[in-house]
Amino acid sequence: MRFDDRQLQRLGDFQSWKEGEDAAATLLDYATYTATPDQLFGYAALFFRPLIEVDGHYYFADVFSEEAYARLQPRKSGREIQLEMNELKVSTLLQNADVDDTAALDCAQLLANAWNEVHGRKGVVAEIHGETLGDLVVTLVNGHE
Repeated sequence: MRFDDRQLQRLGDFQSWKEGEDAAATLLDYATYTATPDQLFGYAALFFRPLIEVDGHYYFADVFSEEAYARLQPRKSGREIQLEMNELKVSTLLQNADVDDTAALDCAQLLANAWNEVHGRKGVVAEIHGETLGDLVVTLVNGHE
């Protein structure tokens, strides 16, 4: 995935760190300077979430609930259940950060791109719903529905 200059300019921590460097610094340089094992494993858990298949639909295994599924199944389609159960609110993901709506949307797109890359061969696609930090969500649904 490539990042454009507009996105990079909005990364305040990266821009502040880069100003202190003598040579040209990249986002990868920043990551290798600031990364910790905890961060790497945390982001891996976010990007490489395992899926389970239930009745022909995929759900994130770490949040799937048989009880919630049984409660939703009589009144919602499989796609509607996926939308709800696979939903990750961007405001929850970024709860400790002060970000504007544009940066939040960039983060949602990054996450959607990662999920599409990791899980796309299973026929699922990541979707983004909302426009502001307060209502943005990323979810995963079957692509053929």
